[in-house]
Amino acid sequence: MRRVERSDRVHAADNGPGLVLGACLLLIAAACDAPKTPAPNATPTPIATPTPSPTPTPSPTATPSPTAASPGAPVERTRTGSKAVDQFAGGSGAPATPAAPAESDEALVKAMEDARVRLGTWVQDGAGDPKVAWALAHGLVGFGKDFHATDRRLAIDVIVTDFAELKTVGSKKRIYFPKKTKEGRPLEPHTSLMVKSLLEAEVPRDRLFEVKGLGKVPLSRIAEDVLAEIERPSTEAEWQDFAWSLTALLLYYKDQAQPKGAPNEIQKKLVTLSLETIAYLEGQQAFLVEAMETHHPERVEKRKQFIFAHTCGGTHLIQAAVRAAVFVGTPEVKARVKKQLQILLFRHQAERRIYTEALAKAPNYALILHTQELKFFGHVLETFALAEPLGMTEGSPEEHAQLSLVAKDLIQAVNVLGPAYHQLGPIRAEREQTYLDLIGDGCHAMRGLRQGIVALFRHG
Repeated sequence: MRRVERSDRVHAADNGPGLVLGACLLLIAAACDAPKTPAPNATPTPIATPTPSPTPTPSPTATPSPTAASPGAPVERTRTGSKAVDQFAGGSGAPATPAAPAESDEALVKAMEDARVRLGTWVQDGAGDPKVAWALAHGLVGFGKDFHATDRRLAIDVIVTDFAELKTVGSKKRIYFPKKTKEGRPLEPHTSLMVKSLLEAEVPRDRLFEVKGLGKVPLSRIAEDVLAEIERPSTEAEWQDFAWSLTALLLYYKDQAQPKGAPNEIQKKLVTLSLETIAYLEGQQAFLVEAMETHHPERVEKRKQFIFAHTCGGTHLIQAAVRAAVFVGTPEVKARVKKQLQILLFRHQAERRIYTEALAKAPNYALILHTQELKFFGHVLETFALAEPLGMTEGSPEEHAQLSLVAKDLIQAVNVLGPAYHQLGPIRAEREQTYLDLIGDGCHAMRGLRQGIVALFRHG
């Protein structure tokens, strides 16, 4: 387990616009669990916040009007490679601070639902690509288990029938999902992602799937084959990849939480993995505690250190820890993870400021930065929408106010990205990674909005 050294707690420094430009490029690499594509001609440079100063209040920003161009329209070549990217990247550098804050939870819920519906319209075709299992898995996140691919098959059937493979382990054939397709296209960038997605979408365990070489088998067989090989991580890279596997394990064996009588081997293994994951998360976020406790979000810098090195800012790890705490079930363990959730809320204060200042200094990177806002704000809302019904939030007025701001920030990010979503074809041709982020993070934002309405803001 990595120890947190004092030298990792970095403070703000005025590093000038050059570092901010490099920071914008770093955000390309800090994409969600999309298959990674390198930024052209870009050497990532650490992110740093400028010298602390009061965060300016931005001028109200109107919701952008959708452009009329279709994804298949001819692309006019310009200085950055396409008119669509050029127009958006040179557009508003406004931060995702709401132009018109909702006056009540009722108004906020209405705005959240509107943003969710618009996102669904924009991402459904990309998420339904039958040639990209990663996209289909995110379609389940955004739309649920009844989501259809663009070839009209259920996405859950496409994932299993087209992408599951067989391997021989001893004398048995075992189902698994390879990291890449035979054509070299990324398939499962995170171990257990496909099974985790099927279980999280609440596909019944007895639901039958056609598996090449086996015929029809239930989801339970697929899950047990995939989960049989999961062991405790032994390297940093394995820990950063572990959240999806632990979540799948806890979802599949959730009925064995807090057992009566002597625990069996599966229960012992899951309790051990849960506690070790929670301890690992604590180590990854420990460098933020002092700034949080002294109320100094402006001291936070992002240099891909600790939790900032994780996919989606480590929110998948935090979600796994939430489920782990519920599985273990003791008040002490739950309290530890609740503190990690409060650190995540503190990070929202810090990171929204980082995006605001980066946008002001590097408006030409607006598309990348607004996409990063969509990613982070959507995942934060999604995490708390998961935690609340599990009894893992504080429920205080202060927490509610902060989560309201997260939701408003997310709505504004959706508003600002409207023109980009109407130019997905040109954006994909110019910058594949940004396209993948807009699809995948759009789906996570949809789930955060949908579940957040019910769990956090709808009363009675």
